[in-house]
Amino acid sequence: MNKYEKHPFEDLTDSQLDEIMAYAAPMTDASVKNVYNRFRSGRREIQSKKYPMRLIAALVAVFAVALVGFTNVDNIQRLFQMLFGGAVQLEQTDYSSIGKSVTDNGFRMDVISAVRDSENLYLLAQLFDVEGDRLSEDIYIDSGTVTGVAKIMGENVAAMSGIKTNLLEYDKANQTAIFGIHARGEFLADEAVYRLRSFGNDKKSVSIDAAEINLYTLALNSSGQFIPFEAEKYDDVGLGANEEMDIEDISDGMALDVMNVRFPEYEREYISNIAYRDGLLHLQLNDTQRGRNNRVYLSLRNIRTGEELVDLYDLSYGTYSPDFPNGAEHYAVHHTEHVYRLDRLESLKDYAIHVEGEYYENVYHGDWQVRFDAPQEVTSVNLPVTGSVMVGGKQIEIKKVTVTPLSVVITSGDKTDNSFDVSLIYKDGTKKPLTESGMYIYENGEQESHYTNAFRFQEITKVVINDVGFDMPQ
Repeated sequence: MNKYEKHPFEDLTDSQLDEIMAYAAPMTDASVKNVYNRFRSGRREIQSKKYPMRLIAALVAVFAVALVGFTNVDNIQRLFQMLFGGAVQLEQTDYSSIGKSVTDNGFRMDVISAVRDSENLYLLAQLFDVEGDRLSEDIYIDSGTVTGVAKIMGENVAAMSGIKTNLLEYDKANQTAIFGIHARGEFLADEAVYRLRSFGNDKKSVSIDAAEINLYTLALNSSGQFIPFEAEKYDDVGLGANEEMDIEDISDGMALDVMNVRFPEYEREYISNIAYRDGLLHLQLNDTQRGRNNRVYLSLRNIRTGEELVDLYDLSYGTYSPDFPNGAEHYAVHHTEHVYRLDRLESLKDYAIHVEGEYYENVYHGDWQVRFDAPQEVTSVNLPVTGSVMVGGKQIEIKKVTVTPLSVVITSGDKTDNSFDVSLIYKDGTKKPLTESGMYIYENGEQESHYTNAFRFQEITKVVINDVGFDMPQ
């Protein structure tokens, strides 16, 4: 009989086993086999005895919980490697288990795990259709919002910015889409809320010149119907496309939905008003059905030359609605008025609206919110730094260099905006150049330069800044 070696899962309590289940995801034949092989070598060898069936069933159930948790820790590592590009080396203590779910509109969203690295928060989540097979492999997931929640301050913490969502895997058999979320911004809260509002699938492409819509005739026969801003209860009006103008320079806007002229092969928007006045063409589009996942763009093009007529400015008419857990609002556009400079109305005979882009045939809306404790920051190492580097002909003091599996942060002592040439040296001698992802200058004159990427953290020997090397502590 071989000497018995105690297995690390053997003394776990029921609550600890339940915690492991937060790592769980659907098991496959391959993962079951993988776990069986991993556990077999460490199993306790016992003499053959007969046990009551009830006890055997209980033991099998407990062991199955451990197996699922074990294999899905590996699965979470694999998903994070997909999110970070494959080179990252994370310890299990670097990411936090969340394991929370919410269901709305027949879809369940599970937030699986989180990683926090300085100004970056990364999440793993999945969508599952509990009512049918409405998901598809071309799913587009809205960026959503990540809002900090301070327990002492209540709900009053700002949302993080730069939200980016990537589809990592789509499991057709289980109707499950696994995706990663990257949010950027200073995170000082005790808790966080991830909120998803919409997603779409069944992607469609469109590229048409709507020449059959005679813009000249429409504008010639249109009565215009302009209404002063102060006399019309627009929910809100925004000015875009021209930085030299101000909204106060414009006294009126077009009345909404005077007409309904549809585009062939594209029904998400339509012409709702048009008029020519004082050398300017005003073209209003109804965007109500456009959707937040829409990537279709409409432009005015010359039929003969293909040249696009750039608008002088545009007005967006929209409404604000609560969209964040802390009470902040989302601005949703329902009409857009494009204004073009056109010397004479007859010139419009040479132009047609061009429709180009991609949109999603099915867009699903809901309110999927998950609140979770703010994760601890990943493992970090502060390099022993003494000295300075040459930037633009002057010496810049390097005060601090912090390295994690996901970033390098350089603190320097100069008030000016300095760009550094930064790279990593690995044990095998390879060199990895880094690109700056963010920079902050503080009131005390210090500059923080962030370089976000995925590193072979345990293999880094040196950080090189402008040809000056700083050694990793061994």
